[in-house]
Amino acid sequence: MPQPTYLQSGNTVGVVGAGPAGSFFAIELLRRARALGLTLKVDIYDGKNFAKKGAPGCNMCAGAVGYRLIREIERSTTTIPRDCIHYEIEGYAVHYKDSTARLENDPSKKIYGVYRGAGPVSTENPDGARSFDQFLLNQAIKLGAEHIAQNAQDIDVPTTLERRPALRLPNGERVEYDLVVGAFGVNSQIANRLLYGYQPPPTWKTCVIEARVPKEFQREKLHNMIHFFVLKQPDIRYIALIPKGEHVTITAIGEDVDVTATERLVRDSYMRDYLPPDWKLDCHCHPRVALGAARLPYSERFVIVGDASDSRYLKNGVESALVTARLAVDCVINHGLTARDFEKHFWRECSRVFGRDNVYGRMLFEIYDRVFPHPLLAPIYFAVLRSEKNLERPGALLSNALLAAFTGDQSYKRILLGALNPRLAARMMGRGVSLAIERAKSTISRSEREAVRGLHLRDGSRVAIIGGGPGGAACAIRLLRNARARKVDLSVTIYEPKHFPRHHNPCIGVLAPPTAGLLRDKLKIEIPPSMIKRTIKGYRLHGDRSQIELRAPTNEEPSLMVSRSEFDQWLLERAAEEGARVLSDRVTGLEFHPENPEHPVRVYSEGASHSADMVVAACGLDDGLLSVLEQVSPKRHRYERPGEYMHSIIVKLPCEERFIEKRLHGEIHAFLLSDLPRIEFGAITPKLDHVIINIAGSRVRSTDMEDFLLHRQVRSLLPRFNLQQLSYYEGRAPVRHAQNVSWDRFVAVGDATGWLRPFKGMGITTAIQTGTTAADVMMERGIDNVALGAYALRLRELTEDHYHGRALRRLCRIGMKTGVMDGAIELAKTNQELYAILYDTLSGQNSYRRILRDLLRTTLFFKMGALTIKRVLRPAG
Repeated sequence: MPQPTYLQSGNTVGVVGAGPAGSFFAIELLRRARALGLTLKVDIYDGKNFAKKGAPGCNMCAGAVGYRLIREIERSTTTIPRDCIHYEIEGYAVHYKDSTARLENDPSKKIYGVYRGAGPVSTENPDGARSFDQFLLNQAIKLGAEHIAQNAQDIDVPTTLERRPALRLPNGERVEYDLVVGAFGVNSQIANRLLYGYQPPPTWKTCVIEARVPKEFQREKLHNMIHFFVLKQPDIRYIALIPKGEHVTITAIGEDVDVTATERLVRDSYMRDYLPPDWKLDCHCHPRVALGAARLPYSERFVIVGDASDSRYLKNGVESALVTARLAVDCVINHGLTARDFEKHFWRECSRVFGRDNVYGRMLFEIYDRVFPHPLLAPIYFAVLRSEKNLERPGALLSNALLAAFTGDQSYKRILLGALNPRLAARMMGRGVSLAIERAKSTISRSEREAVRGLHLRDGSRVAIIGGGPGGAACAIRLLRNARARKVDLSVTIYEPKHFPRHHNPCIGVLAPPTAGLLRDKLKIEIPPSMIKRTIKGYRLHGDRSQIELRAPTNEEPSLMVSRSEFDQWLLERAAEEGARVLSDRVTGLEFHPENPEHPVRVYSEGASHSADMVVAACGLDDGLLSVLEQVSPKRHRYERPGEYMHSIIVKLPCEERFIEKRLHGEIHAFLLSDLPRIEFGAITPKLDHVIINIAGSRVRSTDMEDFLLHRQVRSLLPRFNLQQLSYYEGRAPVRHAQNVSWDRFVAVGDATGWLRPFKGMGITTAIQTGTTAADVMMERGIDNVALGAYALRLRELTEDHYHGRALRRLCRIGMKTGVMDGAIELAKTNQELYAILYDTLSGQNSYRRILRDLLRTTLFFKMGALTIKRVLRPAG
């Protein structure tokens, strides 16, 4: 017999799923049927017990319900009981890196935080007292629906109207109905067993974590607001923290999210500022969120409602449940239950409500994804949001648009049109100009940019320092001391493959006067007297024919001579005593994630690999590691090693201490010799029982050292030696700066920066200065690129002095070539200003900027100019 194409009294309806979609359909159907005088039997199948805590009652949803949805739900049912409301939300706080904006909701338009089940197991409320889904199911039962507490295993969907659909139950029973409604949601496996042509909608994976957080903490930190974090990551796009009284619901959304990555991200990034340090994961789930419409969610006597059918782009399934349930009920009551009826009166209406609007929704989220991560646009965006706090609500165009997008109280089309308002464009342009002017002023004044709240070192943070020389050890000591003062528990690991003092770094071992003071002031340590090989009494500068003794002022600390290998070992031991872990291992690679700044760095070494929240490169001029830095640095902050070096050759000659005192008088002898043009600078440095001879120049070789040793002025000051038995050591020091020495989670210190003095390296002093300053910046400001920008600003005395030192170096070379240097030495014997300039140049006591300024003073400048002209015009011979 032909079957009726509409519902009649006595018909039966089977609903698969007792969540909001199933309950809303049953409520609407039974109300409409009662109004028409129809008697229907409605069975709702679901094995979940929403009145139970934990997994048995969980329906896998974050549970934030906006004002418009609340109003529609209460229009269909009744007032939502207070027991179901866990929290009344006062607005949203939007975060991206160092920027935050608060969007306060209209107090008359409430936002509720609810649990779809009875809440996590640890909740203190009794079972069933606070379940939103149980509340809706109870409303359906009151109207006459029957809840059958078991899951349908499968659905037999008819392809012709003559056949009736049927549900297959776990006990093997097959139950036929006049209409079957699929309200199983996108997370059900039933969808994959429907064979008539249905295809589920596209989805993203989410992770929902319930974290137990004290109410007092929520009030203090979250301020009754949902905190929304925009992340520039491939897997996790957004994270939201939703306060719910006893717990905070953490929801992560992305194309492929998992609980391990989500928990690590929350604990390791600045998001942990919004949760207590000891928060624990009570439970978690991985629901999927629909991105749009399914394909063919209907057949004869069968229709799918809820997010498994159609929904708004990236919005919660409760709204989809309500809208699709109403449209489906309207179709079966007013038009029929054939596939043609569903296609014409249900599916077309769904497309009208959701389909077109989702096009605007995708456009809107695409704009968000491009604006928030953009380094130039994001500050403008947040500046406008903060400025709109002082405006009346109708005039806060950007805040209104963003708040509507979060709450879902407006269509995406209306939100997008509001965001494209010309007044808003003008407002953003004005803010952009203001920010550009402020940044220009900051650049001109060279002041530190406003402190940020991006990436920070916190309890449990791991710092990897590559290199255990003075820069790395000083950084570790200062960092651990600062951390203890701030009550922050840091883990600092130093990678140093060398074994001091058996291995050594090529260095003369002169500690210029600032070094001892730096150790005392910054690291609170004193150099042991037993380590000091000699106290330098002064310098003696030799020209071609003249020489001058340069003594330090009486109020100045003397330079100290130490064994570099012993000094490095001593400083590394101090770092270990402070709590640093020293690994005798060589770093072979680094793995940064510029697309995901919240992700820690992977440090690869010959022994193993470890994760680190911050990497400090104190690797000196190690070519292998500098190549690694150039390869792994982000494209926008590409590291480039120093482009020019001063090469040096070092020789060690043993002698008696008596010889040093008699012949060298305990002084460092420096040589500027015009007849050795490849050597820019040479020196004899006395130690305890030997002397060290070093030469420096852009292209010096061992043969140049032989020429230097045999030079008449040099040879007269040295003990006897055999050229064939000498050991030569090669070293180099940068005379040009490296480029981009810091970026997110990375900073270079010491030689790797290229910030050494171009005329007199002072490598140990520079290493300690850069290491301690980097430690201060990391603890005080943070470890993101903007925060680390203060590192170079605080070391302007090094970065800016570089250019003055290069100019002084050129003047010195010109003086050697023209023979002016001997005249300058003679003039310095009677001119105190020039005497001080020569001493400061050799000792490095004052900046080259000051030295050059003193040299160009009017009287001295004219004297030097006259001397130069006299030497240039002097007849040869």
